[in-house]
Amino acid sequence: VRGAWTEPTVGSCDIEWSDALSALNRARTDECKAEIRRVTCLAQRNLLYDTNIRKTCPTAAPGAAEAEKLASDDGWRNIRIVYVLVVHGRAFRQFRRLFKAIYSRHHYYYVHVDSRSDYLHRMVGDLSNSYDNVAMSPWRLASIWGGAS
Repeated sequence: VRGAWTEPTVGSCDIEWSDALSALNRARTDECKAEIRRVTCLAQRNLLYDTNIRKTCPTAAPGAAEAEKLASDDGWRNIRIVYVLVVHGRAFRQFRRLFKAIYSRHHYYYVHVDSRSDYLHRMVGDLSNSYDNVAMSPWRLASIWGGAS
């Protein structure tokens, strides 16, 4: 495939990350240690993943408008973490405490509220209107606790 990404070759490198050093100490086989070294060296050089991923999917999906606005405003450059929250029930105070604990203006929050949680949907909607980096899913499904919904 023309333009397909190929993984770069790894030469020697000094492993600096403490979690990788710890993993190397715990690894039992030479093959496992070699793989940890390979992945860590690529990651330290920012070569582990292709950074030029082309947009090939249509953007008519729910939430696409918010994503397009962020991308067009160069908002993605300032985002460090994207949270996708699936919430249900009536415990808005609990949601508000969680949101307060994880909130940063450098993060983006996408919230789906269960279709059976009208009160929570109204309250989270009111909260999300106060922030530019919070969007609510325009569609609502009945989520199943502990399952794939």
